[in-house]
Amino acid sequence: MATKKKTLLKDLFNGNVDETINFIQSKPKVAKDLSDEVFLTTLSVNPDQPRRNFNESELNELASSIKNIGLIQPIIINQDNIIVAGERRYRASKIAGLEKISVIRLSLTQQQLEEYSITENVQRVDLLPIEEAKAYKKLINKFLLTQEKISEKVGKSRSHIANILRLLNLPDYIQVAMNNNEISMGQAKPLLSIINNEKKIKEIFDLLIEKNLTSREVELLVNKANNPQKIFNKLVNKNDDIIAMERKLTTLLKTPVKIEKNKVIVSYNGVSDLNRLLELMNLLNEQ
Repeated sequence: MATKKKTLLKDLFNGNVDETINFIQSKPKVAKDLSDEVFLTTLSVNPDQPRRNFNESELNELASSIKNIGLIQPIIINQDNIIVAGERRYRASKIAGLEKISVIRLSLTQQQLEEYSITENVQRVDLLPIEEAKAYKKLINKFLLTQEKISEKVGKSRSHIANILRLLNLPDYIQVAMNNNEISMGQAKPLLSIINNEKKIKEIFDLLIEKNLTSREVELLVNKANNPQKIFNKLVNKNDDIIAMERKLTTLLKTPVKIEKNKVIVSYNGVSDLNRLLELMNLLNEQ
């Protein structure tokens, strides 16, 4: 009976995990020579994997492909059978009903495992912003990496790292909405600018969900929330004659009227109210 092949790789490329895995994945023949088959039930997902959401329809498509042509590229595991790279393929293989799967083993420290899992995932365009932010936070808290060092590792700018990390300052319910793809990062970011007003954040967030506001519309609401004094100052600094005229027009037209620089703003409530105002101003039937 043939002895089962065991592959345990270590110290390739001077211990650089990224280069080792990139080399293996770019060389199908090398991957095949180094691979072994194991039962799916013996493998474990990485609990420190930053990705928490997997698109179900994409997994089913991949599962269908695996059923038809098999698994083209082995997944990478460590010496403890924890998945290092290829969790999507692992999940799809389970859906496809496979019992065994091709793997390549690498001997990794816990730090190498976690760092690679994070850096490999954040380089993908489909990682959600909150997942990305939490991944960076873990590198900072657990491995004491600076934002500059993270920037070097993942190939993204220092400002990008800082901006993504700021998202973790948002209330949990907003982070959940982002993870559920209910709102985008562009819609959520302006809410970070609201100063010490949780109630106002919730009000604007609820309106954002209800009306599907654009990023620009959210910014305008945030600016208004942060600068109520400006509105007050405009009222205080208005000429008394202008204020009196506003009141007179409001009474005459039975609708709020505001006079600003070079503008008269007349409010109305619906088409019938608009027609009423036009008739009052003898504009309704003008040709």
